[in-house]
Formats: sequence, structure tokens, C-alpha cells
Amino acid sequence: MPASDPTPIGGYHNGLPVSWLPTGWKAERDSSIQTLAPNRKGCEFVSPVLRGYEGLQSVLTAVDAITARGGKVNYSTGIHVTVSFGNDAAALARLISLIGNHERAIYASTGTRRREQNRWAKRIKDYGNKDAAKRRCESDRYARRKAEAWWSERCLDPCPSKAEEAVDIAGSGLLAATEKLIVRSIAGQKYDRIIKQTLGEIPNAALEEAPF
Repeated sequence: MPASDPTPIGGYHNGLPVSWLPTGWKAERDSSIQTLAPNRKGCEFVSPVLRGYEGLQSVLTAVDAITARGGKVNYSTGIHVTVSFGNDAAALARLISLIGNHERAIYASTGTRRREQNRWAKRIKDYGNKDAAKRRCESDRYARRKAEAWWSERCLDPCPSKAEEAVDIAGSGLLAATEKLIVRSIAGQKYDRIIKQTLGEIPNAALEEAPF
């Protein structure tokens, strides 16, 4: 977006409402967006949950409005769609199978190989098959829950989804420091086990102070 645009931009996963977009749309920072041109600033626009024809109309209206205000894309920008499935494992398996069968066409629709080849948009077939991909999804969900629990004890802001952003936040002093650790050594095990820890106060600072 133009640097002069007055639209408030919230922190990562902590977007602020955009008055000139359809109801529910928000603007937030994302460190993966690189603004190499002068007098520009990065911004990710996030929609509310969209459904059916009305949802598609909301996207078209938003894109037209962003373009009219001087919004542009470059090599670092993209689009991602979150699909909810609740706890229906069968629905997840069907979705993975559907995407796996058509993913080359979905990537091709972007007009570039960049999204297919980057590390954030892996192909399902990179996991071997849909069953392996489903197991990986379930494993990632469990790891994510553990990461979110660890993060919530140390930071007021939402847990980021990218390691680079977590490092940026930590480097900005927004994580509570570990003041004391108690570890246990167990014979035959390579590493000691942390059995208790004491954390300092969570810094009372806004994510807007982070360097992205």
C-alpha cells in the first residue's frame, strides 16, 4: 500500500477493521511481505469467514477497493484460503484427496511456479500420498497446540505461525524471560529433562512495536 495511506494496520494475527472494505475485513502486518519500492508499506488484508456467492462478491469488492487506493502486489505477496472442517476426519481426508488430485491446476492458476516451489505452500504429493498428508496434518495440529500453550505463557500477543516472526518478536523483547530452571538427569537419556521453570513478567507491550 502507499506509505501515505492512513488505513490502520494491526499486528500479526491481530488485525484492525478496515472501514472502506466490506464488513469484517481487517488489515494486519505480515513480515513475509517485502516492500522494496520506496514510499510503500506492507499489509495483509484478512476477510471474515466467507460462504457461497455472497462470499465471492465480497472478495471482488475488496480487491477493487484495494486497487483503487493504490494497493499493488509483488513477488512476496500471495493469497491463501483457510478451509474449516471441525473434527470431521473423513471430511479432512476427502479434502486432501480432492486437492491432491487437482493441485497442479490450482498452482498453475497463479501464473507462476513460485508458490508451488516455496516452503509455505507444499504440495500434498510431497508427503507421498493423501494418507501420509493426513497423518502429517494431525501431527502438525498436535505440535501447534503445544507451541500455542508455550507461547501463551510468555507473550500477550497471538502465537505466530512462522518461525521467523517468532524470532523477531523474541528479539524485540516481547517474551517473558526464563528466570529459573530445574532439570533432571536420567541415566541412559541423551538430554536432561526440564521438570520446572519460573518465568518473569510478560512484557506489557503491543505487537506494533515488533520490527515488522
